Amino acid sequence: VFQNKNKEKYLGTNKKTCSYAIFNSKDELDLKIEDYKLPKKQISKYLGLLVNFSNLKWSDSINNNKEKFDRVLIDAPCSGFGVIRRNPDSKWKLNRKDFNRILNNQINILNNYSKLVSDNGIMVYVTCSIFPSENEKQIALFLNNEFGKNFKIIEEKKISPHDSGYDGFYLAKLKKKC
Repeated sequence: VFQNKNKEKYLGTNKKTCSYAIFNSKDELDLKIEDYKLPKKQISKYLGLLVNFSNLKWSDSINNNKEKFDRVLIDAPCSGFGVIRRNPDSKWKLNRKDFNRILNNQINILNNYSKLVSDNGIMVYVTCSIFPSENEKQIALFLNNEFGKNFKIIEEKKISPHDSGYDGFYLAKLKKKC
């Protein structure tokens, strides 16, 4: 749990899903889940909260918090091919349709979460994938669209499982210009 500049409480989680939560002024939980792998009942159990998912409006949460965060971390849903040695069967489970859905989710998340970043704020995009289409190409697509035009890359890192002997990851650190 953390607070933004206006002392509003926020909760960020990642349990095989991308989520964003806000405790509103009445200490009620507004939550947006990008349905990826984890069923909503499990999310409620994981958070230790009873959440009414039917009343959630993601666009309201974004619009009410535009440019309020100095730092935003996006641990994006991905193919997971950077951690394939721990999940070797995943290469047989992923098909083209699912992969395209993941790519669409990634750019939508980048486009939406970027609205939360304040001027001179930092947004970090991370995946556990080694595919350029989920990493460098997504960042290039984002930087060349209307949502990313005010951002610039200040650091980019790709960790290869072959080189590290461990898992593979990608990280792009972006700064929003004034």
